[in-house]
Amino acid sequence: MRLTTALEDYRYATLDLSPRTRQWYEEKLRTFQAWAEASGTLDIEDVTPAHVRRYLAYLRENPSPRTGQPRSSYTVRGHAQVIKGFLSWCAREDLISERIAKRVDLPRVEQKVIETFSPDHLKRLFSAAAKEMTPALIARDRAILSVLLDTGVRASELCGLTLDNTHLSPDDAYLKVYGKGRKEREVGLGVNARTTLHRYLNRHRDAPAAQRHVFLTRYHQLMTVNGLDQLLYRLADWAGVEGVRCSAHTFRHTYAVSYLAAGGDLYKLSRLLGHTSVSTTEHYLRSFSQRDARKGLSVLDSLGS
Repeated sequence: MRLTTALEDYRYATLDLSPRTRQWYEEKLRTFQAWAEASGTLDIEDVTPAHVRRYLAYLRENPSPRTGQPRSSYTVRGHAQVIKGFLSWCAREDLISERIAKRVDLPRVEQKVIETFSPDHLKRLFSAAAKEMTPALIARDRAILSVLLDTGVRASELCGLTLDNTHLSPDDAYLKVYGKGRKEREVGLGVNARTTLHRYLNRHRDAPAAQRHVFLTRYHQLMTVNGLDQLLYRLADWAGVEGVRCSAHTFRHTYAVSYLAAGGDLYKLSRLLGHTSVSTTEHYLRSFSQRDARKGLSVLDSLGS
């Protein structure tokens, strides 16, 4: 069978996945297909573990056309995971031997200290929201910052949040969000976040009754993940935040590391973040431990003057 035909059939087999997951698969499979065809691999039967290894080497050696930057080890591993999943499906469909997929090894990822915002970064970002054009946009930006920092939700989860799933009261407040794999979970809001969000919703959010999403653009349209990225980049520029990427994911990192630093339970954090495995959450624990170790005793300072 032609590789293009197998990939097309696989796209239909993944229709039950979330749109964002399908897009993630599609981007990586499209890149793999273009590389395979350019290298003369046209039939699915011709794909071997050696082909996959050469493809991963190609990814490491060539920058991303979207960013112009070298691909991270996480990105390369993500490509390997998608291809391995595709080949496993091909094996179940009797298109190739099941040994092919099993022999595709997932590359290791570099263990890096997770970037987080400092208290000064956060203060400047909240202050920068005052530079927006209208009081409504100022209130919206501060509500977005508050929710991201207080819950650690993903960008797609924040953009997909609806009024029906936003529960605010003086005694309790929580959001119902839908994460990867359409899994539902509830995340709580502290006093400051619920106050900021309540102020935005009741005083400043102006939209048609049919528009049920919480966070909207200045044109009262649904805010997309790309739109959220642009908003955060703008605030970072106004705030003069440097040395850390201003993104929803960095807020997620900051939330997780701060939660652990305050003595929070790792397993509860895993549920709050919507992780399917606590091993994913342990990555934050490693970052917290490394940061805590940085604050160890200075031998030179202990000597005194």
